Amino acid sequence: MTNDFPRFDLSGQVALVTGAARGLGRAISLALANAGADVALGLR
Repeated sequence: MTNDFPRFDLSGQVALVTGAARGLGRAISLALANAGADVALGLR
């Protein structure tokens, strides 16, 4: 993925997102991954 906001770089960071199956959690997960973070998802 490419980072659309180069000043918002999360390379080397880890994010844990709960409720990532749909809706806002999914959108946040995609945005964090797009910014370079390694994303761990908590799904139901």
